[in-house]
Amino acid sequence: MLKVCITGHRPNNLYGYRKKGKYEILGNTIFNLIEKLYIQSNRHITLINGGALGADQIFALESINLKNKYKYDNNAEIKLVLVKPCLQQDKLWQPSLQNRYKEICSHMDEIITINQEYTKSCMKERNMYMVDNSDIVIAVKRDNVWGGTQQCFKYALSKGKEIILINPETLLMKRVNK
Repeated sequence: MLKVCITGHRPNNLYGYRKKGKYEILGNTIFNLIEKLYIQSNRHITLINGGALGADQIFALESINLKNKYKYDNNAEIKLVLVKPCLQQDKLWQPSLQNRYKEICSHMDEIITINQEYTKSCMKERNMYMVDNSDIVIAVKRDNVWGGTQQCFKYALSKGKEIILINPETLLMKRVNK
């Protein structure tokens, strides 16, 4: 079974919080990519996300869409996994964002919690867990933005993981370490 995870920017480093159209286009790009990977994997795939706002949740929603599209395919196996950095990941989010997160969680086949409480390192530990348990890492990232996405990308490189880079502005994809 092919295992694929995502790392990517939060809304402030993607398109902001109000540009719905750009998110829909990014969502379509991610859906097409994971569907292609699903078909290439002989219809057996695990899709792992970290539940964070931005790229993680877009990936989670498109993973749910993929599972729904193929739910009547008896030969399909699509497993959805959410890896929480801590139990109350969504504690400080707006109610509408908390509701979307709860909806995403309700569709997951498995939810893994790295730490019970928030710590300075729980996000990094979550990212490392996802990379360590994946064959392919999808990275939705800009070149010159430092943060958790860049750290996760560098960690995936150091582990020799195949990485599919998606530029959020151009939506061009590039494979690394293949």
